[in-house]
Amino acid sequence: MSQVEKTREYSTGGGLSASNYNDDRDEIINGVNSINNSQIDSDADIAESKLSFGGTSGQYPASDGDGTLTWGTITSNRGFSWGVTGSLSISDELGMKYPVPQNMTAIKLWAFTDSGTCSIRIQKDTTNMATLDVTNTMGSTTSFSSSGLTAGQVLTLDITAVASGVGVYVVLEATEV
Repeated sequence: MSQVEKTREYSTGGGLSASNYNDDRDEIINGVNSINNSQIDSDADIAESKLSFGGTSGQYPASDGDGTLTWGTITSNRGFSWGVTGSLSISDELGMKYPVPQNMTAIKLWAFTDSGTCSIRIQKDTTNMATLDVTNTMGSTTSFSSSGLTAGQVLTLDITAVASGVGVYVVLEATEV
């Protein structure tokens, strides 16, 4: 849009035709309706409540770097955590049983021990989805036999092998689908 400019002069007693009136009005209406970002001063002090970003729920306004507004999607990660203290032994379904609250994708399994080693398994319902050999140094894997989690499934931790293991701490990281 260019700046609105005065195109005619009217004077007292002069005639005003409907055509001139309509042309002037249309120029103003078209000018106002075509305002874009480059025409608004950076110090315009427009209240955020007056702006409509046009996105949908779960999105946020972002810029692609050249000043063009785009819509980014909010992705939320969750962590399902287990902690077993003391001397470890082979056992199934240790600690919390986590119901999966919505469809998700497992992206990483993290774990470490206080000392010694153990092997762990994460199951969804009764299906093995990940295993990891754990030491006293933080370890992780992104290898899953099946990374999809369905709302309503139950996640459990099993210890499948132990060598002088004491304390194991596990986090399964998942992201919304």
